[in-house]
Amino acid sequence: MRSKRHRLRVLIRKLISPILKWLYIKYTSKQRSYTYKDMSIEIFPGVFPPRFFHTTHFILEYLQKQDIGSKSFLEIGAGSGLVSIYAAKQKAKVTATDISEIAIQNVKENAKSLDLKITVTKSDLFKKIRKKKFEWIVINPPFYPNNPKNDPEHAWYCGENYEYFHNLFEQIGNYMNEKSHIIMVLTDTAPIKQIIYIAGKNDFIMGVERIKKHLLERSFIFTIKKALQSENLPK
Repeated sequence: MRSKRHRLRVLIRKLISPILKWLYIKYTSKQRSYTYKDMSIEIFPGVFPPRFFHTTHFILEYLQKQDIGSKSFLEIGAGSGLVSIYAAKQKAKVTATDISEIAIQNVKENAKSLDLKITVTKSDLFKKIRKKKFEWIVINPPFYPNNPKNDPEHAWYCGENYEYFHNLFEQIGNYMNEKSHIIMVLTDTAPIKQIIYIAGKNDFIMGVERIKKHLLERSFIFTIKKALQSENLPK
């Protein structure tokens, strides 16, 4: 029964995909305003808009039940900066990164307009991030296997051979310890098995922390932890 529902969701997504793509291009062609609860931000043209996608809201719902105040907090792929803004409002010590220059300027503008302190760094994953152990790392990744051809496409495409995830799991260990909280949000349109496989190759374990059902898809929040190595086990 579940597989039939899944096939139906896939069929509906394929049928309406051209319409959604047209609406997305039209919506992101100019600057927009967006309000989530008490946070009003601007979305620059070409920046991933949280209005029409479940993943950003799902992260925010999850974080609202966590104690992130005063914690060191890193957001990878910040987009408009909504998640980082929420964390900063909770008094977390926030670093927001994105590979897109447009997104970086967008986060800076939103943080300035709300008088929030956020360290904003243009970086391809961790390349320009000073090595330190973060207490929280939040990742809303691109996951479609294609090569991005421009800045906006970095929000969608992870490379033909999943280069984004290979690089992520090769680098993230330098920025976490056994007490760090690492979360990643994905939907059931993502190649989840492949991502988990890449994590495992780099000695990381991904576990499902939360699931949320929507009309045409399901969203998952995964935790990421370092696998126990035999040399690290108590003797």
